[in-house]
Amino acid sequence: MQADGFDKNYVCLCAGVPNKSSGKVELNLKIRDNSDEKVVVTRDKNGKNNKYSLSLYKVENTFSFKNKKYSLLNVNIKTGITHQIRVHTKYLGCPIIGDRNYGNSVVNSEFYRLGLNRQFLHSKEISFKYSGKKYNLKANLPSDLTSIINLISGRKQKFEKQNVKKTSNNKTFKSSKKPNNKSFKKSKFSKK
Repeated sequence: MQADGFDKNYVCLCAGVPNKSSGKVELNLKIRDNSDEKVVVTRDKNGKNNKYSLSLYKVENTFSFKNKKYSLLNVNIKTGITHQIRVHTKYLGCPIIGDRNYGNSVVNSEFYRLGLNRQFLHSKEISFKYSGKKYNLKANLPSDLTSIINLISGRKQKFEKQNVKKTSNNKTFKSSKKPNNKSFKKSKFSKK
């Protein structure tokens, strides 16, 4: 299968709030030369293993929880480099909650105690062209991540299949009934 024109959108909850409500992050990245496979920012644009990366971000919502600020970001990646979103959010000074490699270990520990057992990073929409037609694949925010949003925004946790939740500034979050559902099977696949 050969497809082109991929457009990938993700949502992530980050520790802190970026200085700008929207923007782009352009960095040269490379995998570190040791065995941990961590990706690092490099200033050398012409290095043998360096790769250009570009992400566009927008702050969808901000939260204050236990005297700390958090932001829910929508990230559109224009390149597909390993750990790109994770490195870009850290570069913005807002690492993804639950990220053990690039995140804030103190904040992560607090969210693990709240029930978050993974990174708060979710692929919410992928669009692509195939055989001359455009396709759009969407996946709702899973209930375990919706639960965290509800908790830090002060809302009660109630889950029903495809239940729509609204935050204080009317941003909409949808949850699935099962926290670890196969989002690919539950996704809406439609032609545009």
